[in-house]
Amino acid sequence: MRDIFTLLISVLLPLNLILPQGLISHPDKVNYPVYTDKSRPLISMKMIMPLKESESSEEYEIPNHVRPTLNTNKIIKDENFKDPIVQDKFGPLQISSTISNFDGMSNACSCYPPDINGDVGPNHIVQSVNSQFQIWNKSGVSLYGPADLSTLWQDTGPGAWVGTNDGDPIVLYDQIADRWLISQFALPSYPSGPFYELIAISSTSDPLGAYNRYIFSFTDMNDYPKIGVWPDGYYMSANIFASGSGSFLGTGAYVMERDSMLAGRPARIVSFTTTTSNIEWSLLPSDADGKILPPAGAPNYFLMAVDGAEYGGTDRLMYRAMHVDWINPANSTYGAETDLIVTAFDENMCNFSRNCIPQSGTNVKVDAISDRLMHRVQYRNFGSYQAIVANHTVDVGSDHAGIRWYELRNTGSGWTVYQQGTYAPDATHRWMGSIAMDGDGNIAAGYSNSSSTMYPAIKYAGRYAGDALGTFSLAEQTIIAGTGSQTGKGYRWGDYSMMSVDPTDDATFWYMNEYLSTTGTNPWKTRIASFKISSLALNSPIGGESWTNGSVHNITWASTGVNNVKLEYSTDNGTSWNNIIASITAATGSFAWTLPTLSNDLVKIKATDLANSSLTGQSTNYFSVANNTSTLSPATGSNPSTNFTGTGITFTGNVTVSGSVTVNYYSSNIAPGTLPGGVKIVSPYFWVVTNTGTTFTNGKMTIPLAFLTGVGNPSTLQWLKRTNKGDAWTNIGGTINGSNLESNVAFNSFSEFAIGSTDLSNFVPVVTLTALIQGLYNGSSMVSDTVTVELHSASSPYTLIDTQKGVLNSSGVGSFSFLSAVNGTPYYIVIKHRNGVETWSATGNIFTSSALSYDMTTSKSQAYGNNLVQKGSKWCIYSGDITHDGLVDLSDMALVDNDNTNAVSGYTVTDLNGDGIVDLTDLAIIDNNNTLAISKVVPSGMSVSTDAEVQFELLQKSIINDNKSRNKK
Repeated sequence: MRDIFTLLISVLLPLNLILPQGLISHPDKVNYPVYTDKSRPLISMKMIMPLKESESSEEYEIPNHVRPTLNTNKIIKDENFKDPIVQDKFGPLQISSTISNFDGMSNACSCYPPDINGDVGPNHIVQSVNSQFQIWNKSGVSLYGPADLSTLWQDTGPGAWVGTNDGDPIVLYDQIADRWLISQFALPSYPSGPFYELIAISSTSDPLGAYNRYIFSFTDMNDYPKIGVWPDGYYMSANIFASGSGSFLGTGAYVMERDSMLAGRPARIVSFTTTTSNIEWSLLPSDADGKILPPAGAPNYFLMAVDGAEYGGTDRLMYRAMHVDWINPANSTYGAETDLIVTAFDENMCNFSRNCIPQSGTNVKVDAISDRLMHRVQYRNFGSYQAIVANHTVDVGSDHAGIRWYELRNTGSGWTVYQQGTYAPDATHRWMGSIAMDGDGNIAAGYSNSSSTMYPAIKYAGRYAGDALGTFSLAEQTIIAGTGSQTGKGYRWGDYSMMSVDPTDDATFWYMNEYLSTTGTNPWKTRIASFKISSLALNSPIGGESWTNGSVHNITWASTGVNNVKLEYSTDNGTSWNNIIASITAATGSFAWTLPTLSNDLVKIKATDLANSSLTGQSTNYFSVANNTSTLSPATGSNPSTNFTGTGITFTGNVTVSGSVTVNYYSSNIAPGTLPGGVKIVSPYFWVVTNTGTTFTNGKMTIPLAFLTGVGNPSTLQWLKRTNKGDAWTNIGGTINGSNLESNVAFNSFSEFAIGSTDLSNFVPVVTLTALIQGLYNGSSMVSDTVTVELHSASSPYTLIDTQKGVLNSSGVGSFSFLSAVNGTPYYIVIKHRNGVETWSATGNIFTSSALSYDMTTSKSQAYGNNLVQKGSKWCIYSGDITHDGLVDLSDMALVDNDNTNAVSGYTVTDLNGDGIVDLTDLAIIDNNNTLAISKVVPSGMSVSTDAEVQFELLQKSIINDNKSRNKK
């Protein structure tokens, strides 16, 4: 914001009394704009590029001050105050991560703060910061700008405002009319008047089209203007400072003739002003969202937070209701001050010093701006009630910044505080908030987050409509973690940010705020991100169920804010997934699944939001799908010798049956659990006995040795048992009786049995590897391809132990057998692909019972040096090192460019995305990774191969010869 340069701290009001509420006001004046016209389409106007406003100084502070009626020397701060409704724990409910997340504009004016704001329409994102604006589509593709805000008004005039670019911008999408509003003020003779508010209303829904432009004039400075959309007008608030002297005069509340502005006709502005005898400061008009309009004739509400420590009395929200009468504007009214008592709060952060919120790596702090409600005050009409949400920064205790937020409701008898809370779940600071509510009544708040040990970040949290009042139940999410701090001695930060709701679905939130990627005076950047307060939870199967091949069972789930889901199953405890149904309406909540032949004890189900793959609900544990389920006979009574035979195994014993006894058998994909040391499963199945209230005495299990696999020495065989799926398998013995293995056994209510061997001579160590190749992976599946996997010693010089080639399937999963590996010894896993960057596992990994599983896709930390690239929710091996010299550079680009020029097709090393054609898509991948200087990252002390140049020369010769051959044809 651009405000007066002098910090006014004179006390204009006594601080120990609540002022009597004022009377209803009538307009001070009704004016027409000093200029109005319709512009050419923005896309055809000359774009004025952003220029640094102060080339002589790295630090151009746009001035601001705390509430001018505030005398910080006379406020006695209660240092023992603790916010009584602080939420000091994170919400427990997981929600999806961001859908879109990209950089907005950055500092082109060498100024601060940025005044971040913007809005979302059906097809566009429009953002403004101090002195510039930019337009994107919803995928984050820039369609216009960044450009100076003066671009919009460059050919209006003649007038003193032409060529000014003074900031305090506001962008709003008028959902009622499907139009855009863009504004800033002009101070051409500052500190003397006249002053101007420049308003542009798009003449269509396209922000790149023409605008109806209005220039409104003010005798005194209209500072910190904020605007709200309402059916009968565009409502605006401002703080007023005297022309010339800059002394504080009070506040202004205005309404502009919206219908005329939408039509491009001359439009009136109705003005109400207060004086310093009122407590008003930085009121915010309500801004209407949603598909239901405010009730006919409903006033617009201007809100303000009042701290009783500063103005006397109880802490409260104060509002004034403005109603306009366009037939007779003199009858318009600005309602009396109305107080809503709220739970006590303390807005005095750092005694209102700007050097307040700490940052990592510097003693310089930033401004909390805790003396006002933060942009914006959002209004919704739900039919049976109206709602308003608002927020401001408060001290939860000992200058610890948190977000105080409110939901007000009006059910027909006036406004009341429906709920309120203060969000400060840990010792870090949260401030510069913006809050909004979606069409279901869910609430989201975005804010800045910093501490002395962390750089300022952008985060969000929120709640479902039905959650316990006053709490943010949803786990905090990070939009971007800053990697720098601001060291400018103006200490300015943000001034405001913006949370809006997508009008297309009334469910997707879009948030804009600032962060820094490098430490410096004011190198701010902005970030734009979208997310939903949506949930997806699988209700069945959740784990522990015992189903049978070919049976039919209902998969059930619960969802909020989700349109369609896909259902998948896994037979390896979630390592890879198989399709059940590609799309089903989420609201159905159920799907009858006919089970395929799974014969597995590691089955899980997952439901995924088709609009946001990061939002999933899945079985919390694995469940079983048996080859067969049988019941012991007799069903009741006693039998001294009951036999049951099931796929190789015979159970014999004296049984007293008071309930059913069932036996399931499964393929020997043993569920996670600790096997006895040095034991390998050798039975092709394992068996589960479920026993309800039945006594099984003198029981014996028998199995032919011929039924077992890979047994070198029968004396090493042992029966294994566990009572619960999470238990370790234990050795319960066993004896060889002729050609059979036998064991006495007692059945618990639930028992699992398998057969293992300590003779591992016939078992080859196997690595089950999950890895995705950047170019071959499209975000959901991968083109299957061959890779080479190496095992290296985990100790320097990281000697090569063994190497194997194999195929990664469409899920990126492959199995690789290593004859030279041994149990208990750590190995680095190294993956080499024909055009990928050599990638090492993060640490050494150990074979247990000759098996090792490693998933490279779950996190960048799975690779040594975090050397992975994210695509969707997965992490991938970089593509582009065609020469295998350890880096992606121009030599690799030359090979792809050459094959693209010659239209090379087929299975070739230069085809990075596996579509059988070498084209610009492949070149784009390699060009991007070259720009990022991607290279292999290996443990310190690892010797690097010296044959890369020889390989490259041979490859070049091969290409040259191939091209010569083509040219001869």
